[in-house]
Parts: sequence; C-alpha cells; structure tokens
Amino acid sequence: MRRLSSDEIRQMLRDSAWRMVREAWDAEIQERSKLGVVKGLLECGCQSRCVDIGSKRIRRMLAKLRGGTAELRVETGTWNGLKKEERICKQCTMGEVENEEHFQLRCEGYAELGEKDYSRVHG
Repeated sequence: MRRLSSDEIRQMLRDSAWRMVREAWDAEIQERSKLGVVKGLLECGCQSRCVDIGSKRIRRMLAKLRGGTAELRVETGTWNGLKKEERICKQCTMGEVENEEHFQLRCEGYAELGEKDYSRVHG
C-alpha cells in the first residue's frame, strides 16, 4: 500500500471539513425556514451574490432578507405578540403569512415593485 502525499492528505481534510459544514447547514435548514428559501433559490439557479446588483437599495433589502432582519410580518408580528398564522401579508389578498418565501415568490402586492426593480437593475 502506498503512502499518501501531504497534498493528498490536505485535500482529504478539506473535503471532509466541507462535508461536515454542508451536513450541519442542511440540518439547520430543516429548523430555519429562511435558510430553506435561500437554498431553494440557489438550487433553481438564482444568483446568490448581492454584490452583482447595482442598486444599493435592492442589495440592502436582499441582505436583510438573508439575515432575517427584513421587516416582514413573520418577524414584526413577534414584536406585537401575534401567532405565526396571524402574521398575514397586508400587501396582497392571498391570505398567506408574510414570510421570505411569500415575499420573494408569490406575493402579488410586491410583484409590481419587483418588476420595476428588476427592470432598473437588469434594464
């Protein structure tokens, strides 16, 4: 049996460490819905880098969404003592909880704003 070179050992350690980080992240996704939305967007090929977006306002909004500091009702409802299912979006008539997934993918009220911003960024 041949001995492994130091480069091969380093690569094995890097691969092992990355695998452990990935497993921990996947486990955390199961507990935190915000990370699940980000993972879903990445899996469908959406850009993940805020720095590629020209508008400072949109970059700031995306960073807040990722960090869980966006003022969506799923967050602000906590301050008012609302149960999660009571934190309904006020921007549309869909009757859904205003969370990251609703805001980014389904909300009709935010869709018009999103289209304007998309045109301005990618115009």
